Amino acid sequence: MLPQGFLEQTVEIGRVIGLAPQMPLLSHLAVGGFVSHGVWNSMLESVWCGIPMVVWPLGVEQQANAFLLVKDFEMEVEIKLDNRKENDVIVAAETIEKTIKQLIDLENGIRVKMEEH
Repeated sequence: MLPQGFLEQTVEIGRVIGLAPQMPLLSHLAVGGFVSHGVWNSMLESVWCGIPMVVWPLGVEQQANAFLLVKDFEMEVEIKLDNRKENDVIVAAETIEKTIKQLIDLENGIRVKMEEH
């Protein structure tokens, strides 16, 4: 699923892993943000740990979960909230990059809200 050579190119700036114990990872001081598809337990764990999240819902209840925390509580940033088939487009790398940069901005209101909760 990752482009050829991606892991080698990013070894110094990040880490891609499979399933992992999420709470210990989110609780680590080095974690500044979290990218998720918006499943409810991940969202709750992110809020509990005070970690801002980029959400990219893919289906089922994820869209409603993401909408709640992005639009109603303003505690997350979305890559793309509308996952209806007629709006199924490829999201550009630039869009993903811009969204993640928005998340890690220390002056970001989302980060402040997460720290308050």
